[in-house]
Amino acid sequence: MISEDQEVNCSQGPFKFRRRYIFYGLSILYLVGDIYWFGGPLKSRIDETLKGNRIDAEQLAIREEIVATVNAHPIRRHDLERATEEYCRKNGILLSEISRSRINAIRLLVLNQLVIDRLIWFHSYHYPVELSQGEIDDALIRFRRGFKSSEEFEQAALLQGFSVSRIDTFLQNQFMQRAWIEKTIRKHIIVSEKEIIERYESDKVIFMIPDRVNVKHIFFSTLDKDAEQVKENAQRIFQKLKKGQSFEELAIRFSEDSRNRDAGGNLGWLTRDRVPDDFYDNVIKISIGKTGAPFKTALGWHIVHVIGRMDSAKASLDLLHDEIAATIEVEKRQRAIEALINRIKSKAKIRYTGQFTWIE
Repeated sequence: MISEDQEVNCSQGPFKFRRRYIFYGLSILYLVGDIYWFGGPLKSRIDETLKGNRIDAEQLAIREEIVATVNAHPIRRHDLERATEEYCRKNGILLSEISRSRINAIRLLVLNQLVIDRLIWFHSYHYPVELSQGEIDDALIRFRRGFKSSEEFEQAALLQGFSVSRIDTFLQNQFMQRAWIEKTIRKHIIVSEKEIIERYESDKVIFMIPDRVNVKHIFFSTLDKDAEQVKENAQRIFQKLKKGQSFEELAIRFSEDSRNRDAGGNLGWLTRDRVPDDFYDNVIKISIGKTGAPFKTALGWHIVHVIGRMDSAKASLDLLHDEIAATIEVEKRQRAIEALINRIKSKAKIRYTGQFTWIE
């Protein structure tokens, strides 16, 4: 049998159970209403906290002169300034002569490249390509060959504000990054024989060998000289040729074109796009095996002997094979690198702080 007390407890149990969940439901409803509907005190407190965090982040970016972050790695203002100056120097741009808006446009362009460089560094660091010390040393030697001496290299490093060891470290990192890129895109830039043949057969213009002429010449410069005296000298040498003297011997003695003088003035096969128009227009008037009268161009006076001439024709596949393969590889490489950059950017956490534009 059930006692009176047990009956009371049984009757109150379900009620207490329902009352507890009603209380939970009302609490949740209050929280939702406070945050999303009514903008209550809890919502205000959360907003203030988030606002404070944003202010702290902005203040940190200003204080540390951070212009962007890439996977939490900062790019600072001095990095952007140095890269901008380098970009302008390479492109012949004087910052003092362009508008503020263009300067900031250049900064944004350079900053985007710095972001890409940082991403490539990030991936090459975490997924390195194994290279021998010999390969790294060869890369450093190739770079230093651009300087006449070790002293010139050291001076150039100091002018850029770097020590020699820091330059070497930077170059090693650059070499590692290139190696990582090459390894990543390697399978995407393979060129097949089928692609080479299809490109050769489909292109009717690019692989045409243009009209060309094989010549040798004797050159007389008019730079900083009396024009009439130079003309008379050219006419005098031409008369010697008409009397049967050797063209090659006279070229060696009198030509002022140092690049081919010792070869008897031989220029080899020329096409119009390789020489100035005023030179080529005169050369094509000379018959094969003949020496034309002296003529003047913007550079000086010329006496030209035409050895041979060939009409335009499509080059053979054997002759163009390597060139076509290289062209297709360059195209594939460009597409593969663009795809690689887009992929790693899509997976990265990139944040621009807005500090990359400023008033000078």
